[in-house]
Amino acid sequence: VSTQSTGENKKLLHRLAQLDDDLEEEQNEALRHLEKSKKLQQMLDDMKEELNLEKTNSGRLEADKLSYERQVRELQGKLEEIETQVKAKQVAALSAFRTRTPAWRNSSRTNLRRSKH
Repeated sequence: VSTQSTGENKKLLHRLAQLDDDLEEEQNEALRHLEKSKKLQQMLDDMKEELNLEKTNSGRLEADKLSYERQVRELQGKLEEIETQVKAKQVAALSAFRTRTPAWRNSSRTNLRRSKH
């Protein structure tokens, strides 16, 4: 009985050592998974932060775009106003020139006649 008992004890001790090795291997695997999980969580946090920065920058750029578009519209309006004023002045100047031209021609003709006599 003692030989059988010793053999069983050896088998049990061997099985216990194997289970102990398996447990250690599983614990190491769990630690590797935990470390990998921590790294992935850090990457996720970093990506979330980067996304938030991009959203902030995108919002700023969109606001700038809208502001520039508004400024362009205002400047286009001012340009059109100036062009209208310039055209009106050109028309007025041309009209004044046309009004003065016949009088100037008559005056020139009269002066030419006087100088010939």
